[in-house]
Amino acid sequence: MKRMVLITMACLLSLSVWSVSPDNPAYLLKLSEKKYALKSDGIKMISWVVYRKGGKSVEKQANFLVSKGVLEKEDISDLDKRMTKGFLSKMIMNSLSLSGGVGYSIFGGGRYAYRECHFEGFFGSRRGNSYQYLSGGLLLTVVRRVENRLIKKAK
Repeated sequence: MKRMVLITMACLLSLSVWSVSPDNPAYLLKLSEKKYALKSDGIKMISWVVYRKGGKSVEKQANFLVSKGVLEKEDISDLDKRMTKGFLSKMIMNSLSLSGGVGYSIFGGGRYAYRECHFEGFFGSRRGNSYQYLSGGLLLTVVRRVENRLIKKAK
């Protein structure tokens, strides 16, 4: 049943995010089945959903996000490491230009970015901490919520 839900979610997401990196829904299905999403997966998804930039290499997409101020130079090292909720939250906060609360404005960082993203509803009702790793399915869910926010903002 869980697999059926993930397949359905990947197909629905592929209708709006047709070509994330490899231009087909098979990438999204493969991502949804991953136990742990990588930093490169998050960079691909954010650069496509927020900026509609699908590059041929993750390094080019990462450098594009650095030029937009979404990532810092030191963030793009080790793209094959597991992605944490804090890392994704920092990308979301910077790409959507969310101001955040007092903690995020003073200290920045993944911990406070995760708290703000959780408050904004991107992670749903799941509690946790900024150091937890994301699964591929959770990454797709969060990115879908980011896309819904962008659609509402555009109206």
